[in-house]
Amino acid sequence: MQARSVLRPEGTDLHCRATSVGKTPWFARWFTRTPADCDGELLMSVQSNIDAYGPPTIELAGVRLWIHGRQFPDMWDAWDGNWLQVTAHCADAGASVLVTGPILDTISFWRFERELKQLYERLEGTATLESYEPELRLTVRAKGATGLLDAQVDITPDVLKQQHRFSFSLDQSYLPAVLDGCHRLLTEYPIRDAAARGV
Repeated sequence: MQARSVLRPEGTDLHCRATSVGKTPWFARWFTRTPADCDGELLMSVQSNIDAYGPPTIELAGVRLWIHGRQFPDMWDAWDGNWLQVTAHCADAGASVLVTGPILDTISFWRFERELKQLYERLEGTATLESYEPELRLTVRAKGATGLLDAQVDITPDVLKQQHRFSFSLDQSYLPAVLDGCHRLLTEYPIRDAAARGV
């Protein structure tokens, strides 16, 4: 599995050729593009295409996630049937990292929702959004009864050559919207063969 990202200062643009085929949007296959595909023509702005996605499925502090569909819509098994096409964008203090591809599955969001609900109700513990793929990991930690939270985002397009970590401070008032986003996502993309995954 390959992922594609952009790390750039805010306000600058990176342009790359990407082509739509049939009804499949270009972002659903952008992760298959390589640097060699970028031919210098000013064809598209990364930020403008992010804006074209519309409202994110989930947003927390500086990280936004869009779900574009299942990687394998016709697969109904517990593994291939649950992978999702995801765009993740994290930005702060002049840095911007974008990763697109099948980097999370429905189980990732089911576990995250369960852990985040407990954290919200008890104001203690940790909730983690992650999968078997290493490109994205979001961790939310409670800081006690005050309701303050720490969020850490590890995001990379190339686990061998790059590491990008963002840290944010927030409070529990951000969590209901995240929980609602997880619920809506799992309603639209329910877990397939849940029993085989121990759910």
